[in-house]
Amino acid sequence: MPNERERRPLAFLVDAHGTLFHEHPQRHLIYAAAFGRHGLRATPDEIARIMGAVHASLPRRIDGHFRYTEGWFRVYAAEVAGHLRFDGELEPLTHELLTAFRVKSSFRAYPEARAVIKRLRGARIPIAVVSNWGPHLPSVLGQLGFHGDFDAIVASALAQVEKPDPSIFRKAARALGVAIEDCLHVGDHIENDYEGARSVGAAALWLRREPDADGESSATTSIDSLRGVLARFGLPDL
Repeated sequence: MPNERERRPLAFLVDAHGTLFHEHPQRHLIYAAAFGRHGLRATPDEIARIMGAVHASLPRRIDGHFRYTEGWFRVYAAEVAGHLRFDGELEPLTHELLTAFRVKSSFRAYPEARAVIKRLRGARIPIAVVSNWGPHLPSVLGQLGFHGDFDAIVASALAQVEKPDPSIFRKAARALGVAIEDCLHVGDHIENDYEGARSVGAAALWLRREPDADGESSATTSIDSLRGVLARFGLPDL
């Protein structure tokens, strides 16, 4: 039997944020600028700290609203504002933040991402996006030049399940009409992407665009660019 590195997968599952695209500027800077326009001056570092703490403190579901849906996000934004002692009007601020993460101007595709996806599409490889993200993910991907490139887009806010839960990977494989064992998943998060995909029987690569010097990847298979997936499908590099 071929091992995981030798066996050629039949389908590709790929993470979105941190893998296909990233925020530009960084998320906490988008928040800092929005708060500043609404009268609150706080350092980006302070805002980043509070954003992380609030995100960690909130449950996955709030009043029936799953994480990253608009209902959940409104609670998140209100909590961040409360911790920052924001005393302005919350609704205009929340609307601005909601809009910011739905439009192309807040994001950048990684330099090689579109070319890699196009090459896989040209080879007729089934592709699904699997992402812990809001319901507007298909629109964001389309705006970034990935329109029509994916056979399925499984966003956690719509699927009501998040990586690393095995069911979100199985859902993507079913949408492609292949067995999960015949899929290769790539993402930038060691637990959500690499370990999550491995736990359900898929092959996996951990995308580390800026590898640490701590040797953390010694027991894993990692790549530093999406170009690294092409060889796994028997395709030439770009």
